[in-house]
Amino acid sequence: MAPTPCSVCLSLMFDGGWVCSCALFEALSRVHQDTSGVDLELGALGLKSDLKGQIQQRKQLVKDNFDCFATCKTTIDGILVYIESKLKRIEDDPGGSGTYHLFNMMQ
Repeated sequence: MAPTPCSVCLSLMFDGGWVCSCALFEALSRVHQDTSGVDLELGALGLKSDLKGQIQQRKQLVKDNFDCFATCKTTIDGILVYIESKLKRIEDDPGGSGTYHLFNMMQ
């Protein structure tokens, strides 16, 4: 008989948006076959708390470094525009020195 999700799994599935795959549940049920329901519930609460803490840390990291992220994006966008303009000039002048140089590099 296949194991069925306990109240902890059901709680995680409905409260946290967590989806229990059969393979994962079966593996966890083997590992925790001798673990009491109370200990499982305490462990699940601890995991949920840790996860919320990590989410908060990540949000704070983004908030603290938002200016840096925005500057990086602007720099990357500038590099992209530069590369695209170089490629466009090469495509527009098929006999130009850029094409000749690229052709020789590939030989």
